[in-house]
Amino acid sequence: MHEIVVTPPWRDLRKLTPLVLKRIDRAILALKDPYVGDVKHLKDHQLADWRIRVGDYRILFDIDDARKVVVILRVGHRKDIYC
Repeated sequence: MHEIVVTPPWRDLRKLTPLVLKRIDRAILALKDPYVGDVKHLKDHQLADWRIRVGDYRILFDIDDARKVVVILRVGHRKDIYC
């Protein structure tokens, strides 16, 4: 199991509906085991190495296996997240 560390992407979440926030919260908690689910390794992305898909939203994160830590870097709509 990995520990989950959330950097300040919470400003990205202010405009989301409660239903979407609940789904994102569940997806973040599921990242305690970061290699299960709809997790994809990103190639040539400057901000993060991994992403998980939650409907039309994406959670970008990095994994530090040596320290057993998942760092959440950004949360947002798929049309905006990769910019």
